[in-house]
Amino acid sequence: MTIEIENLRDVHLLRIANGPANILSVATGVTAALATALATAQAAPECRGVVIAGGRDIFCGGADLGDLSCSDDLRELFAAIEWSAIPVIMAIGGAALGGGVELALAGHWRIATRAARFALPEVGLGLLPGLGGTQRLPRLIGAHCALELMLSGREVTAEAALAAGLIDAIVDEDVVETAIRFVRDGKAPVRRTCELPPPRDAASAVTARRQTLRPSLNRAPERILDCVAGISADFSAGMRLEAKWFDRLVASEASGGLRHAFFAYRAAKHIPGLDKGRRARPPAAAHIWGHCAFSQQMALAMRASGVEVFQGDPHEGPGKPELVVVVNETDGLHAGPASTTAAVTAFPRRAATSSGKQDVHIRRDAQAAAKQVQFQCAGSGALLEVIRTQHTAPTALATMAALGKAMGKTVIVSGDRNGSIIERLIEGYGASVGSLLASGTSSDRIEQALTRWGMAQGPVAAGHLCSPAAGTCPRVSLRPQQASDAQIVELCLLHLINEGARLIDDQVAWRTADIDVVALEVLGFPRERGGPMFQADRIGLPRVLARLRSLYAEGRLAREPAALIETLARANVALSGYDATAGLTRIERQAAM
Repeated sequence: MTIEIENLRDVHLLRIANGPANILSVATGVTAALATALATAQAAPECRGVVIAGGRDIFCGGADLGDLSCSDDLRELFAAIEWSAIPVIMAIGGAALGGGVELALAGHWRIATRAARFALPEVGLGLLPGLGGTQRLPRLIGAHCALELMLSGREVTAEAALAAGLIDAIVDEDVVETAIRFVRDGKAPVRRTCELPPPRDAASAVTARRQTLRPSLNRAPERILDCVAGISADFSAGMRLEAKWFDRLVASEASGGLRHAFFAYRAAKHIPGLDKGRRARPPAAAHIWGHCAFSQQMALAMRASGVEVFQGDPHEGPGKPELVVVVNETDGLHAGPASTTAAVTAFPRRAATSSGKQDVHIRRDAQAAAKQVQFQCAGSGALLEVIRTQHTAPTALATMAALGKAMGKTVIVSGDRNGSIIERLIEGYGASVGSLLASGTSSDRIEQALTRWGMAQGPVAAGHLCSPAAGTCPRVSLRPQQASDAQIVELCLLHLINEGARLIDDQVAWRTADIDVVALEVLGFPRERGGPMFQADRIGLPRVLARLRSLYAEGRLAREPAALIETLARANVALSGYDATAGLTRIERQAAM
């Protein structure tokens, strides 16, 4: 059921009930069902008003990102709500996000619980509030305040929303019952936001904000300002302007990349090889072996996440910790009692070596091996890659992933086949730099070209130089020649695309989305560009494959083209959404890992 309807005769209560976030979806029929229920209430002679609320503890989490081409359906729904002849009261409990806020703006009155939260996060996806938000919100709360909400994407409390004028009241009792009583008491006349005059501060607010804008691949902030600047007494003209800029943003590379990154990070929350219903918790206590700077950082981060941490030598500390983190390894270290009694033993992965192998002493007996897992932190500590061996038990994997999430890190899981995702992408990136340097392109030129393209930092400054583990870089002698910006970007991007696809071939990674997340976090890849796997689809896999073959023949590609690219190019299947585990049972997925 998408809309729960309760006919109280004089009041019709409509509850949005579409998944845990109460998403407004055209495809699943939520929009049509809400429009039908509204029309039914308006046609009932005894109905004095409508109350719209959300099921569970959330009002509405926004519009479905899969319905961006169907935005007109939602605009028509909101117009029908706004032009209703009987009052429509929004009873807001919990979060109202994006399209949820725009839905509330279409109502005649807005009553919220003290726990309600409001946000318009579209700008972070390269979009603007395209369902009337840029036209209704400034009319209601003024342009300065509206632009702050729309340009920052930040969440505000019910108290802040009330102070701004976004909502009309905060109630501590049942918000739905209050809204129903509000209608029955005759205190809710129809009042339409679209009929409010344009905000007097529109010109000054837009001018002030334009002066603070910085150059960016994401053009959404500029378009939000354009929409607010275009507010006039003609509301429909403003809506047409908003719809025009919204559609152009949807089609832009920046919005496509940002939306892809959003879904990639969301996919990372689901660990391959684990049942979705598994509920793991981080360890309550951990023993870190070692006293180096890294062990100190780990201890601080773990304590901040609520884990009781003991630092010391193997024979010290608690006898049966839930987690042992082995930082300083020496021969015979694993003879310590904690290594055999701990539920999980985690080994930080060393930096990539020329052989691509690590100096981790792994116990070979099955019982101990099942409890062991490797990990690697990167991206200023924001990313945790958990490397599972073929013997790692799901419990050990789930515990380490839960710890990473408790520490506020994005967790990626990979297989211990031939290097980690982090190592291999850095190596592939370094190989492209080595090829460019060998051809006569200066390091400064490389840095400038890639930062202009949007990389947070150039590969030379970041230390991502050519590594033997990535294969030999240039295999032929090339005449010194300064490459153009486009050539530099293409060569680096193709190396990353190829290395990413080879990670799937080698069963180090299972999802291309994970590879893009690592590129975003570790390499400083611009989110507006989505990631190398996303870029491969924008270029087109047949064209990517042709260029890879050409570069490999010229000796400018460190590794031969990935088999996965050839396979997907022939099948006309996208690379950016590829999941090697899709469609497999849990047992088959574990066997594949």
